[in-house]
Amino acid sequence: MRHIFYKLDNIEDEKLFIEDCISKSFNVKCDELDCNKSWSRTNSKKTYQEVLEMIPKSSFLHYVFILRDSIISPGEKYIEAGLRLNVSPFEPDYFLFIYIDTKHLDYFIKKYDLKEM
Repeated sequence: MRHIFYKLDNIEDEKLFIEDCISKSFNVKCDELDCNKSWSRTNSKKTYQEVLEMIPKSSFLHYVFILRDSIISPGEKYIEAGLRLNVSPFEPDYFLFIYIDTKHLDYFIKKYDLKEM
């Protein structure tokens, strides 16, 4: 199993990049981590749109773009884009898991000049 991570340091607008990923996705999952309640992520009641609106206010932001081998269907691949953000130390962290078909890989590589890590 091999996962390919892509460098995202040339992305100028994280929110537009994530919105573009969502527009090409077949599934988006939103989780939250509130360590005052649990050490595990849970499904969030927030929508991905609400999480995206938090990006400008975030004190911590991390996002990824990964070509993954499927564990469920050996030999198949998919793209996972993701986002983790936090607005303040007293609020939960929010996570977006964005699943994209590999037919869009060339689009993202060309549009954002993505390079493998």
